[in-house]
Amino acid sequence: MTLLRRSLPLLALERSAALGPVRALSDLPVAQRYLTMRKDPALFDPGLVKQWLHPEFTALSRALDEGADVRSLVAQVTHDVYSFPLLNDEACDRLCDEIEHFGETGLPARRPNSMNRYGLILNEVGMRPSLDALQAEVWRVARELWPVEGARFDDHHSFCVSYRPDEDRGLDMHTDNSDVTLNVCLGRHFTAAGLTFCGEVGQAGAWRRAVPCLVAPCVRVAVRPW
Repeated sequence: MTLLRRSLPLLALERSAALGPVRALSDLPVAQRYLTMRKDPALFDPGLVKQWLHPEFTALSRALDEGADVRSLVAQVTHDVYSFPLLNDEACDRLCDEIEHFGETGLPARRPNSMNRYGLILNEVGMRPSLDALQAEVWRVARELWPVEGARFDDHHSFCVSYRPDEDRGLDMHTDNSDVTLNVCLGRHFTAAGLTFCGEVGQAGAWRRAVPCLVAPCVRVAVRPW
């Protein structure tokens, strides 16, 4: 699952009431059609997002409130790339269940970008309010790590992508359309996921300075500004 601060253009989740009630079901936004199909409605309640958080992240947030140096609380992977536990195991399982359940409904799903054939834009299935709340939790860390890029979070393009040996097996090097990117490793029945960061955009030879990062499933994230 990836959270980006500045989003690419998305389909609106709501339409004006002026359009009137005479519409085919297939014309309704996917989030509205999925409303009665949700497997775990509590996931869509932003007031319950604190229940998703890993105990170590809760302790990290408390330490920040008490004036601790953020860099003493997170692990630095490489320049401007940091890792820390974010979601607890139960939240990871619930998110995976919901994503898999949506795939079984047969509802249409736009892919997150032009590079992935398998994935889901979570904002478009009704999860934007909950992910707004999760972004607010992460912002407390980001604003300390990057006072400029993380000074204000105004949007996010939140999505998940799927990799399997018989489907998409990986993603080529690219630059995210965001000021800060949050990567969360979700999934089942695997040891970890490889995530590679390269040098600064615009610097000569940036693509040749790749730094691999092994991200454990479910609980750990890597975050950096772009």
